Amino acid sequence: MNDKTSLYEVIWEQGLQPELVSFCIGLNWLYIIILTTAFYGMTHTKLLDSFTDISDKPWWRRNTMWFAGLITMIIFTIFHILEQNSITWTYITSNLRSMFFTVIFSSIFVDIPVYIIKGFGKFIDTKAKDKDV
Repeated sequence: MNDKTSLYEVIWEQGLQPELVSFCIGLNWLYIIILTTAFYGMTHTKLLDSFTDISDKPWWRRNTMWFAGLITMIIFTIFHILEQNSITWTYITSNLRSMFFTVIFSSIFVDIPVYIIKGFGKFIDTKAKDKDV
């Protein structure tokens, strides 16, 4: 009865790792891709300005991504019903977890790649201008 467990085993192998695996397996990746695309349209194009300009209230502007996530989840649920699938708690929790994941990490999935591509585009553009001279 002298089983000694390490701090690594307690925190990672018995704590975080099973939870992270379970969390990632249960995500709705199609929902994440669609919502990420909508977030890109909301933040980096003028295509969805009408949605973000609905209200001038500060609480609306701060929570626009959450509202977009809820609207997208409702649309996904309607499509799921129209495909004659039943709505289960697993489906609802999968979409909720996917929404939280996407909203929280949206700057990583949307903003950082856009800034990298814009920076790389400026780098290529200056190289092309130097070559033309």
